[in-house]
Order: sequence, then structure tokens, then C-alpha cells
Amino acid sequence: MEELDSWAVAIGDNACRYISGAGHDSLYGALCSNGPSAAGWRLLFFLAIFAAVTVLVWRMFRPAT
Repeated sequence: MEELDSWAVAIGDNACRYISGAGHDSLYGALCSNGPSAAGWRLLFFLAIFAAVTVLVWRMFRPAT
């Protein structure tokens, strides 16, 4: 779990640094307001939800074999 937490912190730190450098203040405030750790966990959670929805939609609409 500590390794996953370190990944979340690294992802959040990179994302917050990129967003602040790109001038997206409203996105930075929404994503990074609680620090890089929370931002990383939000991004990992979004990635997991996105992957699950993608698999479900693909299974629903794939051609019959």
C-alpha cells in the first residue's frame, strides 16, 4: 500500500506542476487544492473508473463472434 501511495503522490505532484505551469487555475484549484497526494488518488480513481466503463461499453457493443 505504501508503494501505491508513493505512486499517487508522484502522479499528483507531476499533474499539479503541469497544470499550474499551463495556467489552468480553475482545474488546479479543483484537483490540487488538498495537495499532490489527494490529486494523485483522484487521478488513480478516475483512471480505474474510466477503465471499468471502457471495458463494460466494449463488452456491450462488440461484434458477435
